[in-house]
Formats: sequence, C-alpha cells, structure tokens
Amino acid sequence: MKCSICGKPTIPLTRSRWIEELRAGWEHQATAQAIQQNPKPVQLRFCYHCRHSIIFPIFNTDLLYTPEAVAIRKECYERLNPGKVYGAPTPLDWNKVAREFEMFRRTSKFLASCLHARDISQFRTLDYGGDNGTRGAALSEVIARTTGVLPIGPVDKYDLVLLCHVLEHTHEPVELIRKAASHLKPGGLLLCEVPDERFRWVQAMLQGQKGLHYHVAHFSKRSLVRAMEKAGLKVIQARYRFRWSYRGYLI
Repeated sequence: MKCSICGKPTIPLTRSRWIEELRAGWEHQATAQAIQQNPKPVQLRFCYHCRHSIIFPIFNTDLLYTPEAVAIRKECYERLNPGKVYGAPTPLDWNKVAREFEMFRRTSKFLASCLHARDISQFRTLDYGGDNGTRGAALSEVIARTTGVLPIGPVDKYDLVLLCHVLEHTHEPVELIRKAASHLKPGGLLLCEVPDERFRWVQAMLQGQKGLHYHVAHFSKRSLVRAMEKAGLKVIQARYRFRWSYRGYLI
C-alpha cells in the first residue's frame, strides 16, 4: 500500500477492519453504499515521508458524486440524525462572515503581490473542481468594479486557477493538480486549499478504527507542498489559514 503522492510504502495507523464490521457514522455508511465495494478491509495508513494519511481501499471516487450517491448520503444523514435535514442552511454566524472577509482581504493582497504586472482588465479566474464558484465570482466582481470591465465568458487559459477543497476527495492528487495547472497562462497562479484534518487521524488512532469517508486522504502542509512539487509546480507559499485549513499558494 503506497503513498498516492510519493509512491513510498505506508504504515498502518489503525487496525484493518471489514467494511461491514465498522459502525463509524453516517459518512461511512453512505460511502459504503455509494461505491458498492466488494467486501474489503478498511484501514487508515500513513506516509512518514510526506506526512500524508490515506484511507484504504482505493476506489473510484467519482461514484460518490452521482445523483444516486447524493440521495444515499441524504438518506443516511437524516436516518442517523433524527430531526435534521441534510443540506439545510446553517444559522448566520457573523464571526464566520468576518473571518471570510479577512481571508478574502489576505488572498487579494497576496494575488496583487504575485500578479501586479498583469493587465487587470484582462484578468481571468477559473474555479476548478468541487468549489461552488463564489470565490472566483467575488474576485471577478471586485475587478469589474475597479476597472469598469466585466470579464466575459470562458477562455482557454487563465491567470488564476482556484483548487479549493478538492484534493482530499481523490486518490490521484498529483494528476488532478496537473490537470488544473494545464489551464494556466504562462506565469499564472494556482491557489489550492485543503482542510486541516490532523485531528481525524489522531481520533482514528485513539479509536483503533477508521471508517470510509468522502475525504479519502488527510493532507498535512508538507504533503500538500510535495504534491504540488511532484506535479511540476513551484511553491511560492504554504501556510495555515485559521485553525481548520491549509492554504497553499502555488505557481
């Protein structure tokens, strides 16, 4: 069982348990139903070289995002959380709003320092993968208000590609990074974010088991940087954002 980033052997963090034996919450049950996996043991393993943890077995993660899989996830969540509705909006949290504004300010400041030589009226942004598109739309809106020029339609190459909360959903992070980077103009910027889930593998070690999840890997800052470098990119900056995400700024 090798690391999906460096290819080196991994070590076990939890005992190997059969899918049917685990009672690890609604995420595990929904994932097991969606992938229709033949009976196989589930185990969390760790790459010491990259500081990267991976949930085995490897499977086709595209199966988790079909309409049928979404319906399964909804059914499992609501069955195991009586009174709650899957996907229901959360109450307004002004502290969270303030943090998001601060994140946007810092991101914009960083982009300005890296891309200041570019013609902002021709600046194009692409949200790649699973993000909901709000960050790219917000940047485009700010540029439009600043320049009076509204970015038009899709283009072949982009100045900035956002890859936010996508890599943890795939068993092939390096290949996904390469695909995203292929949409960049020369000297363009790839901004990547993955969740800080170190607590998940610590929790799994304490419990002695790890269930299936739609987050199939847990990144560290080190493993994020190594994945970017393996994909052929130059890392400008990688840092923590608040307490729950890593944000890697890459070119």
